[in-house]
Amino acid sequence: MIKELFLKGILPVAETAAFMACVAILIFSIRFFKKPNISSKIITGIIFGLLAIYGTMRGIKLENAIVNVRDTAPMIAGLVGGPITGIIAGLIGGIQRYFVGGFTAIPCALATIIAGTVAGLLSFKIIKSKHLIFNAALLVACVELLHMFLILIIGNPFSKAFVIVNEIYIPMIVGNVLGVVLFFFLRKIIKKEALKN
Repeated sequence: MIKELFLKGILPVAETAAFMACVAILIFSIRFFKKPNISSKIITGIIFGLLAIYGTMRGIKLENAIVNVRDTAPMIAGLVGGPITGIIAGLIGGIQRYFVGGFTAIPCALATIIAGTVAGLLSFKIIKSKHLIFNAALLVACVELLHMFLILIIGNPFSKAFVIVNEIYIPMIVGNVLGVVLFFFLRKIIKKEALKN
């Protein structure tokens, strides 16, 4: 059971999350995206919104649900770029997810919008904290738990929603946490190397 969960759920989404984290590192290494002006924040939000769509499209089909790391993109966008960037990325990823349709369309779309918004609003506290990686991971885990809760309260019938949540909650939490943690870990290493040179 554990081996099957790892091979079919966690490992595939972990690969996608790692790819998204690496792309995010490349984006934020470009000087334009480091500028704290409105135009760079909007464009960054759009790019990370497209990355969120990629996270949706790379979702892994389990028996009754699709596991994905869509929320990784707006979370990174919000934490690094602030509220405007996070909200734009969350809206793009969330709206696209809604139009994909399915039983969880509404709660999943809402969760992605909330992910970018919350990350953006809390970005200043988390980015400046001594335990950045831990706090970012904790935030992602909490947002994903909220995601599961939204599926349970909005999904009807509840029995179907419960089956879906039971299948996806572990790989979804692990995958999204991994993506954000890997991003900040790589970012920390790059900054250290830059200071040495």
